[in-house]
Amino acid sequence: MLLFWAITPLQSSIMGRKPIYFATNITVSSPLSLPPPQDQAMLMDTTVLYASYGMAWLEQAPPPFTTADYALMPFSRAETPATCLPSEHLTAVTNMLTTELNCWEASITKLPPVRSYLFDNGRGCTMDVGLFQSHPYENESSLVVYMGYYESPILDYYLQNPNCSQEFSNQFLVISAHLSTDPTDGLYETNMTGLFCETLYYKQPVSVTVSAEYGRPLNDSLVPAGAKEKLSLDEFNSTALDYLMGVGMPPPTPTRDYPAANTFDPWASLAQKDVAEPVTPMVNLALGLSDYPASEYQNATVLESAFTTAHKNVFSAAISRLLSGSENTQLKTGTSHYVLYGVVVSRTISAILEGLLLLLAVLMGSVLYTSMRATSKLVADPATIGFAFRSVKTSRTVLNRFAMEDCSDIATLQRRLAGKQFFLENGRSGNFLEIESEEDDHVRTDSRRKEIKYTPVRPKELHPLTGCLLVIILFAGAGVLIYFKMTEKRLQGLPRPSENFEILQLLENYIPTIFVTLLEPFLVLLTRIFCILQPFNDLRKGKCNPESTLETKYTTLPPQLVLWRAIRSRHFLLTTLCIMALLGNVLTVALGGTFNELPLQKHYDITFNDIRGTGLTRDTLLDTRYLSVGHYYDHFYAASTNISHNTTLPPWVTTQYTFLPVNESVQPSTSSGFHKAKLRGFGVDTKCEAMSSSPAGSRAFANVTELLRGGGRSENSTGATFNFRRDNGTWTPCYPTAILTGLDPAGQSAREVVTPLWPISFYAYRTYKPYEDHFCEDKFVVGWLRANSEDLHNTFQSSFLYCESALQTAMFDVDFDRTGHILAYNRRAEFDDITQFMSLNMSQTLVLQANNLINDIGRPGIDSAWHNGTMVVDWWNYLLKSLMQTTDLVDPSVEVPKPERVIPVVEDLYQRLFAILLGKNLDLFEKVNKPTERSGVVVVTETRIFLDDTAFLLSVVILCLNAVVLIWVYLSQSDAYLPRLPSTLGSLLAYTAASRAVREYGEGKGTSDEESWHRKAFPGTFLGVDGNLHVGIEMDPFVTPVDGTMLSRQSTARSWLQRKEEEDEDS
Repeated sequence: MLLFWAITPLQSSIMGRKPIYFATNITVSSPLSLPPPQDQAMLMDTTVLYASYGMAWLEQAPPPFTTADYALMPFSRAETPATCLPSEHLTAVTNMLTTELNCWEASITKLPPVRSYLFDNGRGCTMDVGLFQSHPYENESSLVVYMGYYESPILDYYLQNPNCSQEFSNQFLVISAHLSTDPTDGLYETNMTGLFCETLYYKQPVSVTVSAEYGRPLNDSLVPAGAKEKLSLDEFNSTALDYLMGVGMPPPTPTRDYPAANTFDPWASLAQKDVAEPVTPMVNLALGLSDYPASEYQNATVLESAFTTAHKNVFSAAISRLLSGSENTQLKTGTSHYVLYGVVVSRTISAILEGLLLLLAVLMGSVLYTSMRATSKLVADPATIGFAFRSVKTSRTVLNRFAMEDCSDIATLQRRLAGKQFFLENGRSGNFLEIESEEDDHVRTDSRRKEIKYTPVRPKELHPLTGCLLVIILFAGAGVLIYFKMTEKRLQGLPRPSENFEILQLLENYIPTIFVTLLEPFLVLLTRIFCILQPFNDLRKGKCNPESTLETKYTTLPPQLVLWRAIRSRHFLLTTLCIMALLGNVLTVALGGTFNELPLQKHYDITFNDIRGTGLTRDTLLDTRYLSVGHYYDHFYAASTNISHNTTLPPWVTTQYTFLPVNESVQPSTSSGFHKAKLRGFGVDTKCEAMSSSPAGSRAFANVTELLRGGGRSENSTGATFNFRRDNGTWTPCYPTAILTGLDPAGQSAREVVTPLWPISFYAYRTYKPYEDHFCEDKFVVGWLRANSEDLHNTFQSSFLYCESALQTAMFDVDFDRTGHILAYNRRAEFDDITQFMSLNMSQTLVLQANNLINDIGRPGIDSAWHNGTMVVDWWNYLLKSLMQTTDLVDPSVEVPKPERVIPVVEDLYQRLFAILLGKNLDLFEKVNKPTERSGVVVVTETRIFLDDTAFLLSVVILCLNAVVLIWVYLSQSDAYLPRLPSTLGSLLAYTAASRAVREYGEGKGTSDEESWHRKAFPGTFLGVDGNLHVGIEMDPFVTPVDGTMLSRQSTARSWLQRKEEEDEDS
């Protein structure tokens, strides 16, 4: 019992699968470091502000190893694996770089001029400020001014003046006030607050954990590993950063790529904000990063908090920009944390099992010790009827004692033999059994028994109702497994009833195993009963071979090991039972391994509400307030940080499409997972083709000869003409939207052309009026030229592309997170007809406006002409350079690019920029006032219970086979004919003590005596040697065999019920 019902089921529950969190010591390296301060000045450019702007306004993620509050010196595995381990995080000690502000309120004195004030930091720095900001649409608004130290011709305010020395170069002034309008005096400020702030930069060794794949720090993992120290000027060029934040662009020297040296103009994001204009970039970032409206900035605490956040954000972006490869890579010890699903040992269950195994070992050792110490007089196997015959053949006292017990049931036999002492002795012919008794050994002839009266006994294990109950249990077990399997498929895994590992092990392993361990002993018992009855059944059938009847050794081995003997003896029913008993061991393993846990992406139905519909709110891509500003670069800022820093694109935007946003109709129950929904996406289909340099055999050619002289020299000339053949064969000239001017090439030179086209040949002002004929306006040109002024033949190289785009829309299956960032998408069908949502003219008008916003953005005039270096002079080639990771496009020493090389990149970049433009101006689409529901799913990673297919199939098949075999067993058994089960030596001797068979059976085991004993013996009624009528085994013709007709299931059940009623009456 200890082995079957405790150890075996617990053994299957000791191990289970669950997420295992591993921590392994590894060697990490720091491949990146800060360059020398003089090199940092070159890298500290406007792209730092672009990255900050993306985090502040475009909802882009911080670069790797940075957060909005701090930056970390990167580290990684010294030996980088091909792929990261699942959910791997790395922990190491590295330097955390931070910035802090020390702010105090300024002393403010109103000066006589209107809107003039004197600000004093109380430490020797004063500044006279004359305010002029206003709001273009509102009479009342908020005034926010950021005033850095360094002067610049593009700034209206700066602290650098004779009354504020270089000593205060690390300070800045922020002002906030409420701006009102008086009909008489005009604009005036009230509730003014001013703060002087000092920038401080620190480094501190910390132990931190970051994701191995993305390098994102876990904030709650920061543990200081040393003291905080100030960053010296030899380590960090804080002067360059302070200049960049104050001016909004780097110093004019050294020369940089145009986007990196251009003024940061983030006006578009504030076009609809209640703040007076103009504002500096730091004010823009502070408003974008803060949850407070501008009106709250008049509170000194809010003002300090907002600009502290902005400074930290810019500092983190700056460190990410500055990091470069290090020659002296430092190696140090770190830790790799990752999650694997593996086998886990339950310590609680294992401790119980260890105690039970120890107890079992003690008990088995006691049995072994007792067995080895006991004296054995056996010379033959006692597990056969033949041994019983031989052991009492000469023991007349024993025979006489058992002769009249043939009709006794088990209880009566035990009662009558109580107190009797039997012993086994060795004789010449083997073992013989004797009894300590004073009775004589003569056969008693008095009071002859003339009739047999006994009640045939059927073991309870063989009763039909027992069989019915067992078959029902087996089919029910198979049914439960099938139900679980169907539920698993329907629910994509069974929910875990508990998070406790031990409870799960008991439910998933212990209970299924204990079910089998309760079933298996019954099958073993049933097989044992059939092993005991098999010789009697063979004798009833008239088989007289001792080897298959009287000498059958079925009871010496466990039933599972009787299989081969049963097969040899052709006992097919017993063979089948042995097989079932063996399969019980297989069932124990299969059922214990059926339930497993695995992580699964579970889909839950959810309802979304559309935020924007497909209708348009205006006929311009940008809002009129953006247009009034005159500059719009948000799409370039977002694309730049996405390409160079691999940050996310804005919400609902991908590199090809913008999707109409949705939100959840109910409050989400969990913050994990992502969403799936069918969303409508808008994008452009951009097709580019190469242009020829002559009209011969081409559809388009570029006449750019005048560009060799700098361009735009003659009257009404724009420097180039781009000609296109219409379908009717006529040529139509198109012109760039701006005159391509500049100096003549000097030496080996290169020039880039990026421009939309117009059908007119004079200065064209960008207008957003829809056009009837879009033949030229639908196109834009991208080209590269090479020339050498020293070439006497005046030859040059050129490579031009013209591109056309068309607005398109379709429904997509979209995966997105809770912030709206797109994770994956797949188009469901062909693109829809755009005229279902807007007129064709309107769709092409939007493309025309995008052409003007995406192209022709660069340095004006002479700066965008011929050049001898590799500096990029426009946004378009700057982004192409980042995408292609090469300067070949603008390098004068490299041939012009082949069209087939650049066409895919140009098409990709235009689609990317258009998608960002559309995604940042979703108010172009009408807002849905009445909730429009859209079905979707939320995908959450859960641990679910699954039924292993192989183990499930084995379990169900074995359970059903057991049920079928048991039906056969119970239907095939004959009516009961014995008064008791011959399961003991005493019970067996009582059946043979009065018979002639026991007295004539051979004395030797296994050879001539048995082989010569070929007379038939039957179980039945016979007249014994004592003259009494007995029931038992006797030789033919002295025995009347029991009728062997099989009893039907119904009659057998009825007989059992009748006997139960009689037993109840007797009791």
